[in-house]
Amino acid sequence: MVSITRDPDTARGSSEAMAKISTVGINKRFYKISTLHAVLDETDGAGRSGGGVESTIIRKALCVPAPPMARLSLRCMFPAGENRPLTEAAKALHLKMRNWFRDVFYAGAGLAVVLGIYLMWLWGAEHQVRLHSDHLFRAMQSKSWLKFDSFVSDDYHDQWGQDHALVAERTREVFRYFRSLRIAPGYAIVRAGDGRASWQAKITIEGDDNELAALVKDRVNLLTTPFTLEWRRVSGKPWDWKLVRVGNPALELPTRFE
Repeated sequence: MVSITRDPDTARGSSEAMAKISTVGINKRFYKISTLHAVLDETDGAGRSGGGVESTIIRKALCVPAPPMARLSLRCMFPAGENRPLTEAAKALHLKMRNWFRDVFYAGAGLAVVLGIYLMWLWGAEHQVRLHSDHLFRAMQSKSWLKFDSFVSDDYHDQWGQDHALVAERTREVFRYFRSLRIAPGYAIVRAGDGRASWQAKITIEGDDNELAALVKDRVNLLTTPFTLEWRRVSGKPWDWKLVRVGNPALELPTRFE
């Protein structure tokens, strides 16, 4: 309670102001402070002496604690020069939240950049051709012929006159004589551009020592020239590459298998 002793005129002005203030409704714990100040401004403007002092005292008395969720934004609208600053706890919380949002933003931006660089490397033409060549050899080693066919383009054609169907048939026929097989390529040189790429490296075959397997190994392993695998990207997908040609100028194959 605030007790003020003044002359009758001043007391009468104060009573009228308090009467007007008492008519302002309170909605639960949220006080309509802006409406109260409007009433006080009207009282001050009536020309009663000393009203400004009473209004100031009442304004300060109206600065009551707000609910926890509203406490950060609630400000009593004092006359000029009497604005109450945020408490130290509120300032610390505000700074902590601002720093948290900033850190989250920078972390998200950094993660997006790293992910973009990784995808550019993963879906790059050179890397994809290396992966496809390795997977092609693994399919041959494991004799997964359906997977092998999926790497070969429908318009495949090589230097030995083989198309897709013929190279698939001959590959099955030759490798069925190997119970164990390992294809070991050397360091590969890959050149890519305009949706086409070439893979070039020497290839060594390791496996069984039966007569036919030994013949295949000698013919391939003694070559001094590298094999060349030509790939083409067949769609807009960066991983959609197909084998269109295989060549080695020093390797001769029979026109037909008996």
